[in-house]
Amino acid sequence: MSVFLDRDGDWQAFSATEPRWWKGGPKLVHAAHLLDGDPSLAELPALPLGHWATRTDASSTQWQVFRG
Repeated sequence: MSVFLDRDGDWQAFSATEPRWWKGGPKLVHAAHLLDGDPSLAELPALPLGHWATRTDASSTQWQVFRG
C-alpha cells in the first residue's frame, strides 16, 4: 500500500495487490470507504505535501515516508 499527498493537498492511495488499470483505472472515493476496507490506514502518519508513505502489507503499521 502506498499513499501520496500531492502538492494540491489531494490524497492518492495505491494498492500493491491490484494493478492501476484494474476495472477501468483510478477511482475517486471518499476516505471513509478506504478506512472501511482497511481500518489500519488510520495509523498513517501525518504527511507534508508532496510526500509518500508506503508499507509492505496491512498487517504492518510500519510506514516509510519519502519526499515525492
